[in-house]
Amino acid sequence: MIKINDNIEKIVVKVGEDEILFYVRKPKTSEKIEYQRKTFEFLSGEKSGEAFQKQLEYHIELGMKHITGFREGDIEYEGRIISSDEKSENYYSNWKEMIKEHLGEVISKVVEEIYNVGKVEVKKVPFERS
Repeated sequence: MIKINDNIEKIVVKVGEDEILFYVRKPKTSEKIEYQRKTFEFLSGEKSGEAFQKQLEYHIELGMKHITGFREGDIEYEGRIISSDEKSENYYSNWKEMIKEHLGEVISKVVEEIYNVGKVEVKKVPFERS
């Protein structure tokens, strides 16, 4: 059974020897279409350095719309463990700005994963007439 309203998933990104588990909102079909269109534009009309920069900026912008939090204990900032959970004693109210500023390439990897269009598995089943 597919639950359409179950739109939060967990994505783990490995950073060196460490891992960060992010909670993300799954993209809608219209967002996936827009992502594919923009990616094609970046790759077809720009010099490679400019295309990479624009794509990274776009990924960070998208990531900030989709990342809803991260597992407590996965990120340390200014010497202390921080949390994206408002109920935690380690809650850091500016966590989104902090990850945007310091973890841009990680955010880009999250976006690549959630916008990966190859996640659907197709299984052929023999057709039998009754």
